[in-house]
Amino acid sequence: MSLFLPLALAGAAVLAGLAWLLGFRAAPQLGPGDAARLANDALTGFDAVDIAVAADGRAALLGDAGGGVVLVRGHGDRWIVRRLARGRAQREGSRLTLAQPDAPRLTLDLGDAAERFATRLR
Repeated sequence: MSLFLPLALAGAAVLAGLAWLLGFRAAPQLGPGDAARLANDALTGFDAVDIAVAADGRAALLGDAGGGVVLVRGHGDRWIVRRLARGRAQREGSRLTLAQPDAPRLTLDLGDAAERFATRLR
């Protein structure tokens, strides 16, 4: 039994190292073109005309011509695409905090686009 713990720790270290070598260490980054493609593919009839990618590259807000807003955000190595409800955003400088009823609060650093999307979400 005294040998089990060191072997288990060594095995875990080997698996972690293998995962790191295979590229599982980095979260995928999102660009404006990627965000538009993901949103347009996931939501029938959505056509992005305004795109703001968060400073960390892990989320983006997209607006359509009809005033709708879509969030694309990273979740592990996948992307989640969802329409946002109006009246559920607060802006503080370049940061926009989204408080959707069925999702955890999310704060995005959108730079100059924060005001534009805060207006869209009013």
